[in-house]
Amino acid sequence: MAFTFNDFKNKLSEKQNDLKISIHPTWNGENNPCIWISYNGINATERCHYEFNADGGGGKAKHQNNRIYVEVHFEDTNWKSFEKKIEKNGLFSFPWVNETRGIRIDVDGVDMNVDVNDAIDDAIKKLKELDEKVGKIIKQTMTEITIKEIKDLLEKKKNIILQGAPGVGKTYTTAALALSICGVTDVELNKHSDVMKRYEQLQKEGRIGFVTFHQSMDYEDFVEGIKPQIIDEDTMIYKVEDGIFKKIANKANKNLEDSKKTEEQLNAEEHARIVFNMFCNTIQKQLDEEGPVDLSDKTTLKIRKIKYKDEVPFAIQLARVDSKVCQTLTFDIVQRDYHNYKEGEIKSYTDIAPRYESKSTYHGNANYYFALFEKMSKYDNTPTTSSKVVKQNYVLIIDEINRGNVSKIFGELITLLEADKRIDGKHPIKLTLPYSKKEFGVPSNLYIIGTMNTTDRSVGNIDYAVRRRFAFVTLKADVDVLIKKYGKDSIQVKLFNAVNEFVDTNNANELDLEDLKVGHSFFMVDTKEDLQRNLKYEIIPLIKEYIKDGLLKSEGVETEITKWNKIINNEK
Repeated sequence: MAFTFNDFKNKLSEKQNDLKISIHPTWNGENNPCIWISYNGINATERCHYEFNADGGGGKAKHQNNRIYVEVHFEDTNWKSFEKKIEKNGLFSFPWVNETRGIRIDVDGVDMNVDVNDAIDDAIKKLKELDEKVGKIIKQTMTEITIKEIKDLLEKKKNIILQGAPGVGKTYTTAALALSICGVTDVELNKHSDVMKRYEQLQKEGRIGFVTFHQSMDYEDFVEGIKPQIIDEDTMIYKVEDGIFKKIANKANKNLEDSKKTEEQLNAEEHARIVFNMFCNTIQKQLDEEGPVDLSDKTTLKIRKIKYKDEVPFAIQLARVDSKVCQTLTFDIVQRDYHNYKEGEIKSYTDIAPRYESKSTYHGNANYYFALFEKMSKYDNTPTTSSKVVKQNYVLIIDEINRGNVSKIFGELITLLEADKRIDGKHPIKLTLPYSKKEFGVPSNLYIIGTMNTTDRSVGNIDYAVRRRFAFVTLKADVDVLIKKYGKDSIQVKLFNAVNEFVDTNNANELDLEDLKVGHSFFMVDTKEDLQRNLKYEIIPLIKEYIKDGLLKSEGVETEITKWNKIINNEK
């Protein structure tokens, strides 16, 4: 044998920078028969790593003496996520330790009966071939597994906060997580442009909502409140308006309720909506041209007004010509009972049940609803068909959640956020809202994702009552993201390391280093000019803000800034 595996290891360690690989220190000890390798953005971890292996390392693969095998190993429970995506053409898959798997570039390995430098060249060549075949899939799958782990936590908890220092990827992770929880499977989650394109589509469809908390936001903005509405120059009225939380919760709840209905039920409701819309549009024209419209010859009340919400009719107001006292007929009763009227199950007004439990056997406005059904039926000549509704998930993203007074903004609804208190939960709770006086619950298919900057001093605004209803996930500044995109010896990686070495050395407040690190997104630019611009206008101001707030010591900062500029300009 021309060399030993230790000879191979030592020579490889000397050449690792030139070869653009990194040897994992845990697996670089004397007499250890394997080497974990980080290469091309795939950082060596137990979950997944490239490996140079000289004896099988306890695995179940066939192994020849005096050979070094080039492999990729998956040594945790997620190995199936990798293997099922990797096309094995030209690759050898084998069982590994603890029921996990490995994939080998070939069955021959690297010959140890040659010069050690030649063997290293052969090993690196095989490593590159292996990376070309599996590297892209591994990176994609690693992203998906990370998102899946957070998704699993979110599905259980229903509410989650992604926290971290500036620039660690909270915005991107939030978008990818929102797509995953909405069931999107045809977008690669490590492709940011594709993620954002689908994210914007789901926003337009109303399945993803976005809001930024701030110090002046309150319950009336977020849930519901009384807002002024100008009718004309001389008239202003006040009406209850829904906030973003109530709007998306209502959408999610409607989908949840509709998903439980049969096609027949959905068809009846859709048919009632179409006929009601046609009727109201026709009546509105008559109101505009002729004034109040007769409802029936059996009552002196006339149709005085059609009420709309988001340009869709939802109620009809009745009153005598000489009176301002109105009776209101709402679409929810029409939707509930019109189909039964058409089917002959409602033969008179006494068959129209109250909306809520009551001593009376029929609705207080039952005679007017029955007259409305008779009048509507004259416009009913449109057949409708509806398909079964599939349950969908909805997501509300709250950016800078710690910038607002969360307890004040959610109010009494904070209790309803808990998974078991949701509609369809184990102990569902509904509350009566203070302005609309309507019952409200948070549906189980609505998920809340908050983001939080851990260096922000206003973090204390999130009290314990709120915190225990959210799960917290910390995102960290990750140099491997830069290595993956730009390479280990790039100026982006060198600047990232230099800036965060200063942060580590000058921590003045005993904060967790991960809360202070400058995130990798600040360094993700393709040109030297853009990197210089980010350093001058984003990174340096952030560092100086840390110093001003007493989070970092100021010693040597100007010298460090000069050093950082030299890194960008490749100066020593």
